[in-house]
Amino acid sequence: MRLKVQVEKTNAASVDIAWFAGLNNHGIVTVQIAQSEFRCAIAELTAARFLILDKQVFGRVPNSGKGLTLSLTKETILAAKNKALKAAALFLSNRLSCIKLYSDEIVDITHPETKDIITPYASPYPTFEVAKLGTIAISNHAMQRYQQRHKQGDIRNPWHSLQKQLSHPNLEKLTLSSRTRFQKLLRYGSEQHEIWANPTGNLYFQIASLAEHKLVVTVFSQVTHAFDEIHA
Repeated sequence: MRLKVQVEKTNAASVDIAWFAGLNNHGIVTVQIAQSEFRCAIAELTAARFLILDKQVFGRVPNSGKGLTLSLTKETILAAKNKALKAAALFLSNRLSCIKLYSDEIVDITHPETKDIITPYASPYPTFEVAKLGTIAISNHAMQRYQQRHKQGDIRNPWHSLQKQLSHPNLEKLTLSSRTRFQKLLRYGSEQHEIWANPTGNLYFQIASLAEHKLVVTVFSQVTHAFDEIHA
């Protein structure tokens, strides 16, 4: 599956992004974005995230970036390593890990007049809904720890696998002792952290409450000294 995005037109308030995923599957996304040094690159990345994960131009939401190729302008690919683009580009290494990037121009295509109008995402993390947790996202660190601690060996799609773990109906919240809550306050500057676990498994999920959603910050497989007073 292949998607091309590129800047079509800019003005003071927005950037028009042309996209192409097939002869009958293309169009324009208008990204309303303020003036900044990397606004065109942020607009391209924002449009790509919207098209793949929200508009679902491939007919479904991919489980990972495997089998996907994304064409961005050379300027965006070169700028993607800049810290200013870290938030806008995070979905590529998170929800769409293993996606392949390249640069190829969209030519000789007349796009439909109807445009999608969007703004940059409030959170760099793609989210999903879980009955017990609400709106939640998974950090890259949590994905790495999940792979390291998974007993069944290498996981082909860690984000998708972890999503299923968090959606398990038996998932339950564990109560933190006063000592552990104090440790969390010292480490994170907030008590808004929870520990969830599946009683039938051996994995624990540490979840932080952010302004926009909850975030899985890490995964561990045993109650270490930092959690020795956790009790159900």
